[in-house]
Amino acid sequence: MKHEINTHNINWLTNRIKRSEQHQESVWNNRANDFSFDKRDGKKVTLNESGHKMIEFMSCSYLGLEDDPRIKFAAKKAIDQYGVTFAAARTRMRPEITNVLDEKLQRIFGAPTITFPTVGLCHLAVLPLLGANELPSYPINNKVHWILDQTSHASIQILRGVLEQFGPVTRVNFADIECLKNSVKQVSELGYTAITLSDGVGSMGGLAPVKVLLELAKKYRGYAYIDDAHGTSIMGKNGAGYVLQELDDDFPRELVLTSSLAKAFGSTGGAVSVYGIDDDKRIRKYANPYIFGGPLAIPTIAAADAASDIHLSEEIYTLQNKLKRSCHYFDSIAPPNTVNHGNPVPIRGLFVGCEERAIQINKQLMQKGYACTVAMYPTVPEGKAMIRVAISNKHTDTDLSRLVDEFNQFANVEEMAL
Repeated sequence: MKHEINTHNINWLTNRIKRSEQHQESVWNNRANDFSFDKRDGKKVTLNESGHKMIEFMSCSYLGLEDDPRIKFAAKKAIDQYGVTFAAARTRMRPEITNVLDEKLQRIFGAPTITFPTVGLCHLAVLPLLGANELPSYPINNKVHWILDQTSHASIQILRGVLEQFGPVTRVNFADIECLKNSVKQVSELGYTAITLSDGVGSMGGLAPVKVLLELAKKYRGYAYIDDAHGTSIMGKNGAGYVLQELDDDFPRELVLTSSLAKAFGSTGGAVSVYGIDDDKRIRKYANPYIFGGPLAIPTIAAADAASDIHLSEEIYTLQNKLKRSCHYFDSIAPPNTVNHGNPVPIRGLFVGCEERAIQINKQLMQKGYACTVAMYPTVPEGKAMIRVAISNKHTDTDLSRLVDEFNQFANVEEMAL
């Protein structure tokens, strides 16, 4: 006997999987994503199964620091000195390089900064304390009301159930500034403390209206929690990121900032910066992921420490300017409907629209020696599929131009076939 599924009673995750399953299965079956390599030279990788050589546009190491000799040397030296890890909570005991890294990160971001193994753990550590009125510099009037950008990264979206333990959650499209302003105003008029949650630089396109968010936070006595993982290092004084550059390198009392030590920074891990030292101490004493979660591995602490030295030198501006030039060049040859065209960030989306067309184009690019990411629902809205391109200082102009040429050829062929 065949049983029909009542979709009205399906949970949100199952519903999302069902909506995306057809295309996700197609990606896997067509091997249009999911590559493994065993050799790497800059942006050139060799697949371990077939020996096929490709230039990758997948890694988010935008400044190309992940294989900098100074960073690799520091990681190797730390292993010899301390071992691979020290398996104890940092509240009990930690290697001295942990303290050295924290001090350098405070200089970079201009505020007390705490590290975690991932940016996702930063969210899980800090948001409950913020919502519970346990961070001294961020007092809550009555109760929080979270205003979440619809395009925020999945590592924040997945925490809605946690957030709702402290106050209601409203999802808003932050690109609609009037809607955003009205939402914060209405929440404030109801007596709640409005806390906006968003990315600084969207992983699939777009930039947060940072100045608007902080103006609203100040006007209505709320706060702005911004995840600047993709904006870290690529801009700003000392590579402090997109958010602080928008704020003229001033860290306001209303801001909680998370940053990535992976991606452009050159190591791994996440960091959260808060206004005051008392907030810093509160997180270290009472945030569950800090107390009970694993510390960063020792070689990654040392790598981040070496990367911090680069960020605190004039060299960071040379790296940033080189990346800006590559982005400008890419925009000069890419189709005008490319996602993020003209934006000062190294994430581009060669727009396709149809999910199946995007899968086929990405597979053809792979066969020609270009490894890109198929971005489609639920990462982007349905019918807005694209070929995601992460531009790096390791890419040459020839790499960029040949990728665009191949995409244009395949996209035109696919268009004519419809």
